Amino acid sequence: MLTVVAAIVMLGLLIFVHELGHFFAFKAIGVKVLKFSLGFDPVLFKRQIGETSYQIGWVPIGGYVRPLGEHDDDEVAVEDRGRAVGDKPLWARSIAFAAGPVMNLVFPVLIFWVVFSLPGHELSSRVGMIIAGMPAETAGMMAGDRVVEIDGKKVEYWSDLLETISERPGRTFPVVVSRHGQRIPLNVTAEAVREVDRLGDEVTVGKIGVVSSVYDARVVVTGPETPAAEAGILSWDAIRAVNGTKAKDWIEFREAFEAAGSGSVTLQVERRDETTVKTGKRGRKDRSTAKTSELTLVVKSPGTVLGAGLDTAQVYVRDIEPGSPADTAGVKPGDKVISVDGRSVGYWHVLGEMFRRNPDKTFEIVFGRGASTFSASLKMLKRTERDEFKQEYVYYDLGAANDSDFTEGETVRRPFSISQGIIRAFETAGEIIRVTYLAVFKLVTGKLSLKTVGGPIMIFDMAGTVAKKGAMSYFWFMGLISINLGIFNLLPIPILDGGHLMLAAVEAIARRPLSRRVRMFTSYVGVAFLASMFVLVFKNDIERYWDSIMGFFR
Repeated sequence: MLTVVAAIVMLGLLIFVHELGHFFAFKAIGVKVLKFSLGFDPVLFKRQIGETSYQIGWVPIGGYVRPLGEHDDDEVAVEDRGRAVGDKPLWARSIAFAAGPVMNLVFPVLIFWVVFSLPGHELSSRVGMIIAGMPAETAGMMAGDRVVEIDGKKVEYWSDLLETISERPGRTFPVVVSRHGQRIPLNVTAEAVREVDRLGDEVTVGKIGVVSSVYDARVVVTGPETPAAEAGILSWDAIRAVNGTKAKDWIEFREAFEAAGSGSVTLQVERRDETTVKTGKRGRKDRSTAKTSELTLVVKSPGTVLGAGLDTAQVYVRDIEPGSPADTAGVKPGDKVISVDGRSVGYWHVLGEMFRRNPDKTFEIVFGRGASTFSASLKMLKRTERDEFKQEYVYYDLGAANDSDFTEGETVRRPFSISQGIIRAFETAGEIIRVTYLAVFKLVTGKLSLKTVGGPIMIFDMAGTVAKKGAMSYFWFMGLISINLGIFNLLPIPILDGGHLMLAAVEAIARRPLSRRVRMFTSYVGVAFLASMFVLVFKNDIERYWDSIMGFFR
């Protein structure tokens, strides 16, 4: 129900904004407006106010404003002479045709202005993870550091950090981090990385090997005679608090544990219910329940988490998929991934990044098992899945899964700021417009598959998904769809606004009105094209949501 309501409200508002642009433009140039409709016939509600009939149609995927003289057979009363659309100069008609799409392009700026001006939460500049062998580690940066300045530029949020670094591939620049309240200057050289952007183009960006995400405090017990084992902690338990201090991730757990010193340390331990294990995709196991208890760990002398017999579960194998490359190579649950092609691995998700960059390569992976190590030559499995919006994506793995969850990173409150809100609104809208035009160009030239195009079913589903995430996500998505509607309507396709502008340009070049026969022919071409587009996007939606549709009927 939320999906339907969210989609109808969003589309209804965007259609209203679009048609309102046409309505006011026609009024401004002195054209009589006969009808203002949200949705298409049959009519659900209708009311005459003044000279205009306002109505709501049952089909909520469009709308229209009908000016006097739009059709050749419109009768123009004596008192309305000069108020038909054909009586107005070409420049005035062009403004009226362009007003709807322009409103769809302007409206998102207002939406984003509100979204970015209001107080909210954003990812902070705290580093959650350092990727081994990357520039950040070489420069001496540590997990938990807070980046406060890059190349003389103040950094507050993670988005600032990524943007500033990505613009400096191959460059060396100063970075200031805050560590335990002290400002520490570092020099970092950003690695120039070639990667494929969302439109399939190769771009060079700067990267230093930092991640905002932090794995949760899920642990592996390193030995049977360690303090952790004696306290009753088991591998794959998650530590949620240390002496009453909450630890929502590994960094907070490590800092709280090391600050506790020697003596008895009370840990709040979460243990999953292993009786509900079901094998899922990727060899992972989904567990529905977890139990929390308090255990006391005795620390004889202040030390590290590792010294107490606890290691992060981030790089340990939890599950093995039968018949996978990892299974064939003899990898077992509990093995630790130490290195890949001689490069240390500190986090499980780094494996996926390595595999994605070299999908056809055979990797030499070193595993640890107890006190011994062994190596295996493994080639990755290529898999295809769909994300939450039913878009296909490709990933690579070796058939071994880790069971650690992670947070998106530390968030901080963003203060109310009208000036920053408007700057970010224009930047965001401009970037979406740029990417959308590039996507249209790539679709036309065949560089982007038509299978990526979605229709009403996809829009409805995405509207419901983002609505569940909160108002900010919903309004951001509304701005995105508004820009797409605006650009689509500006395409030079007959019967669309862009088609009217194209015919107006032809008329201006020819210096005479187009014949009725030409206008009728272009209208038929436009209808045929849009009908073909509707069939295509509907086909894509059916294929994309086929399992969901069948599940609904079952």
